[in-house]
Amino acid sequence: MSCQRRWYALGSVLALSCIGSAMELAEREELRETVREMFYHGYGSYKKYAFPHDELKPLSRSYTDSLVELGNAVLPTREHYHGVALTMIDALDTIAVIGDVQEFSWAVRWVGSNVTFDQDADVSVFETNIRVLGGLLSAHLLASGDCIGAEHMALDWYNGELLHLAADLGERLLS
Repeated sequence: MSCQRRWYALGSVLALSCIGSAMELAEREELRETVREMFYHGYGSYKKYAFPHDELKPLSRSYTDSLVELGNAVLPTREHYHGVALTMIDALDTIAVIGDVQEFSWAVRWVGSNVTFDQDADVSVFETNIRVLGGLLSAHLLASGDCIGAEHMALDWYNGELLHLAADLGERLLS
């Protein structure tokens, strides 16, 4: 499927999910699969070329630890910043929405065991709130089984690791 068709399909899924439609089941399933393929293309590339850094630079197939750059247009301070797997954290809820329990479990375990915010860096509070804090909190609700309608994403072994990270990050942002 061409890139243009994929973007059209993604736009169609988003638009129709907002207004409701009598779209045929086969067409909805095809569009859902297209969105799934697009997600895994980007996520897979991130894991292959950039993980555990913050973001993928797709043209060079390399990475950037970008949280310090976002919102800091003047001069980002990179000296003490080593990345927090920003894309991984940001994608946790999408992995769950897609229904990939195995990848969700692996990613939650990895983030809970490896991410630390014990770094001295200036970050954009806005970007950090929506992408990191929001990602951790939504994934916590999904992993703990506290999200109505997504109980199938609950992880038996999960013990609140993401919530602890979110609380730590929140405290650091407030201090």
